[in-house]
Amino acid sequence: MLTWVIDKEVFLKKYSFVPICMWGHWSLVILCHEEEDDFPFIMFLNSLHSIDPTKLVRPIQRLDIYATKKKAVIADAMSSIDISIPSVPQQTNGTKCGFFVLYYIYHFIQNDPPTFSLDDYPSFLTCDWFSRAEFEKFVDDLILRKIEVQEMVVEVSKKKHRGPTKLSSVHGLDNGKRIVVQINELGQPIGEGGHSLKIFLGTIARLGDKMPIDAPTWRAMSATYKDDVWEYVQRKYDIAAYLKEWVMKDLDQKWRSWKYELRNKYFDPTLKQNEQKIPPDPRVNVEQWKRVVQTWSSNSWKRYSDINKKSKSHHKYFHCAGTKSFADINEEETKLQEVKITQPSSSSSSSIATADDIYSQVFGKKRPGRVRGVGIGPIPTSLWGTSSQCQVQLRAENAQLNAMVKELAERLGKVESIVVESKQVESTPNMERCVQSSASVIEPKGKESLMLGKKVKLCDMEGHSVANAIIMSLDKSKMVMGKSLGEEYYEVAILFAYKPNAPLFVKDNERKTIQDAVGSHIVWFRDFVELDDT
Repeated sequence: MLTWVIDKEVFLKKYSFVPICMWGHWSLVILCHEEEDDFPFIMFLNSLHSIDPTKLVRPIQRLDIYATKKKAVIADAMSSIDISIPSVPQQTNGTKCGFFVLYYIYHFIQNDPPTFSLDDYPSFLTCDWFSRAEFEKFVDDLILRKIEVQEMVVEVSKKKHRGPTKLSSVHGLDNGKRIVVQINELGQPIGEGGHSLKIFLGTIARLGDKMPIDAPTWRAMSATYKDDVWEYVQRKYDIAAYLKEWVMKDLDQKWRSWKYELRNKYFDPTLKQNEQKIPPDPRVNVEQWKRVVQTWSSNSWKRYSDINKKSKSHHKYFHCAGTKSFADINEEETKLQEVKITQPSSSSSSSIATADDIYSQVFGKKRPGRVRGVGIGPIPTSLWGTSSQCQVQLRAENAQLNAMVKELAERLGKVESIVVESKQVESTPNMERCVQSSASVIEPKGKESLMLGKKVKLCDMEGHSVANAIIMSLDKSKMVMGKSLGEEYYEVAILFAYKPNAPLFVKDNERKTIQDAVGSHIVWFRDFVELDDT
């Protein structure tokens, strides 16, 4: 290498860019030669100020003197090469140092100054050199270019085949444009946006620079990678923050499937580590592959693998719905049922799955913590609550329904008595007075009393619908959530949320948002309640 450096006079160029990787971190050294007879000076560009530059640039100083002056290196000569450390934009996580080095080089060349010296190096080398948005656009373009190169590799291969899914249309999406993702009542992505998101996560799970395959387990993978991927997903999709947990679960599943695919296709347990074939897939990082092969060859991993194989052999039923998720299947089924029959006013999760439904009786109970037929995300407690919670809720609902039945029976009796009285009246004026009198008996509290038991929409301060509910009480003296209903509030039972993260007007320790209050009784301002005519 030294011979090549001397022959090509690399260090005699006006600028020499030397990327350095030490302790797993990339930084950039720029050697600047303004005059042939002068010693050069060095600029050190680093996206992390915590790195000591002297330990990194000293080998470059030694190599530069030897290559340009053709003489032995002494300490005085090395100290004569000055080092400048400009303030440049910094990274916010631990995974993009390589991208910063590439962008430093790209931007430096774009702004190449006509004259350059240690006393007056370019003014553009500042912490405001470029914006975060410009850098992220550069990173996205690089990722898109990498995907395009991968597609070209597949196209020129001898055997024609479909090749892996790249989803270039999403990876190359312009900044500011995002794909809208619809969410069902269980917090699962559905529709075209949801389908696109699931495919997109599959492409990310197979990119070694975003989801390294050498992590032994999903839990052991650095949180930095997960946060970086979540930030990348949010730049491409209009997705609620509370869906991060679902995204991580889906990535976990796809990432493990990708590792299994690689191991099943390229790893031969009968061969030694140095004899293993390196996958030709450009998405696989070679160094990561070597480390994961070392893990797969260990005795501890083989022991766990045997245990998992034995557990897997007990599985009787597998997902066979193709690329369509259970959430999308349930959504389509719901739409079909809406065409055939009128849906009940309650939108509880029992219409999708129940703790002891016919399916469970035929096929047996599912493993603890799992629910059949709903996909990733929902768990038994999120759908049905604990046993004690269910009993308390059932008792409360029964008491509420009994009270409503009693009130309706009383109102029906009053109406019947009014009808009997009206038949005894012969004159029209008297009949009109009777009707007016009857109206006062039926509606002692005015038209507002007709709201009781009605299905309504709850609105926020801006008039946007945030939830669907039923009015449970108009009793002004009743206390709910520590508040007397009075003239301001209704007591309502929330059926399902349009905007799960919308805040409640009145909060308590356990209920802050609409999502927290689904299935329970809360108070809501009367002025922000609308009848649901659908």
